[in-house]
Amino acid sequence: MAVPPPASRHLFRRAEAPLVAARAEGCWVADAAGNRYLDGAGGAIVVGIGHGDERVVAAMADQARRLAYVHAATFTTEAMERYADDLAPYVPVDDVRAYPVSGGAEAVETALKLARAYHVARGEPGRDVLVARAGSYHGNSLGALDVSGRVSLRAPYLPWLGRAVHVPHVSEYRCPAATHPDRCGEWHAAELERTIVDLGAGRVAAFIGEAIGGATLGAAIPPPDYWAAVAEVCRRHGVLLVVDEVMTGFGRTGRWFGIDHWGVRPDVVVVGKGASSGYWPLGICLASGAVHDEVMGGGGFVHGTTFSHHPVGAAVARAVLGRIVELDLVEASAATGRRLLGGLRDALGAERHVGDVRGLGLLVAVELVADHERRTAFPRSVRLAERVAAEALARGLVVYPSTGCADGVDGDVVLVGPPLVISDDEVDLLVERLAGAVGAAITSVVGG
Repeated sequence: MAVPPPASRHLFRRAEAPLVAARAEGCWVADAAGNRYLDGAGGAIVVGIGHGDERVVAAMADQARRLAYVHAATFTTEAMERYADDLAPYVPVDDVRAYPVSGGAEAVETALKLARAYHVARGEPGRDVLVARAGSYHGNSLGALDVSGRVSLRAPYLPWLGRAVHVPHVSEYRCPAATHPDRCGEWHAAELERTIVDLGAGRVAAFIGEAIGGATLGAAIPPPDYWAAVAEVCRRHGVLLVVDEVMTGFGRTGRWFGIDHWGVRPDVVVVGKGASSGYWPLGICLASGAVHDEVMGGGGFVHGTTFSHHPVGAAVARAVLGRIVELDLVEASAATGRRLLGGLRDALGAERHVGDVRGLGLLVAVELVADHERRTAFPRSVRLAERVAAEALARGLVVYPSTGCADGVDGDVVLVGPPLVISDDEVDLLVERLAGAVGAAITSVVGG
């Protein structure tokens, strides 16, 4: 049996005693002791084309061998130019322009600054307010955290936050609309419009929202009339519509992008995670040609990062894009996702502490509740989501736990988002192991 390497006292870890990962292939990760885990979360809902794809590894090595790095303020590269052209037909943005950076949070920061630059270029410098949603998550850098509505992540840094304004969360399971279950999208659009009007004419620069609520609310699908109504409000008030597809892009929900389910064309889309499938740190701000031209015609975009427009990242992303197309993973996600959702509903439907099982494609969530009828959450002190994750890991399954979905503090949800290459047999195994983990975790809290 392999012996794990000694722990370094010099590493600042994200977990107190993490497993030591040694190898990964397809939908499986092996630790240094030889234990294998079904990657039911794709890392952090990142891995789309599977681990260990030799085509991507070869593209990465080839590009690094020929040209590893140049600064984008001086050079462009063939890899970057080709990737932008290959990506454009799939993006739900008119005449798209791609600004690649090093991750989803950086892409969000880029989009927020771009929105400000757009209005300044148009002669409207008074547009300095960003509107976002409660219960949202857009990244952990300060600007991205400010527009995020995830209470627990914001709490330590509140003295540095507070510029963004938040409208109600979007979750049909815990819908705040007085009209629920009817005309919920209309209600949310009216709340957004009221906020824009109350802030004052010409104040709001952009509205940002996740296409489908991800890391905080757990695969929270908006009502059917939501996105079209919100887009209309933004257009009417001259507010840029920014859609966060960091978690939902590149086939995750059974369409190329989550917003494609509703046929809306945003001004800006931000992506990450599945764009490179974890093979390279990558995020992209995808702006419309109209936004790009306005900004560049008004003096240019005062923005830049050291590793933006990275040639190796572009080569990796282009290879990943090619594999998504070649393996027909968008359609596979839709079909396999139906099997996953149906399997979890069958396996957990009778569990009285499972409030909801929801999702689109291979983004599925299980929300756990103390009282099924009232939809009340377990107190945070119980740490139920973490218990489920630990029980799953003990069964050889990795999941993505989240908390605060009920009120920002309480509320437990477990996300699953395996690689899009997952087989039917692996889906069935995921369902079996997750159902066992949920049952064991609930028993540990409430008894048998």
